[in-house]
Amino acid sequence: MTTIPTAQQRDLALLSATARRHARSAPLSAITAVSAAVDELVDPLRLPPLLEFNDHDTADLAAVLGDVRARLIHSIQTAQEPGTALALGRAARELAAALQLLHTDRPTGQPQ
Repeated sequence: MTTIPTAQQRDLALLSATARRHARSAPLSAITAVSAAVDELVDPLRLPPLLEFNDHDTADLAAVLGDVRARLIHSIQTAQEPGTALALGRAARELAAALQLLHTDRPTGQPQ
């Protein structure tokens, strides 16, 4: 089993909170990619962190995704297990896709 480092557990909670906040305003395809990234960071051996974030922390969806992606990429280099590095890489890939989708898709509810 892959164990996700504690540092990424906060990012997991931050991504979840940000996705919930922007679920109705961001493109569905981007939120789906964020959800896939969260799935890669879920450690089945741990309870998810119960952290609270204020509105400022989750206000800018693209900034949160970019910041978390950068931290994941950095963490890949220091991962202790190959499985962990692969999970972090897959999560970073999903966040890159979400960022790209944010720039190309229209938010849900917007006229086409």
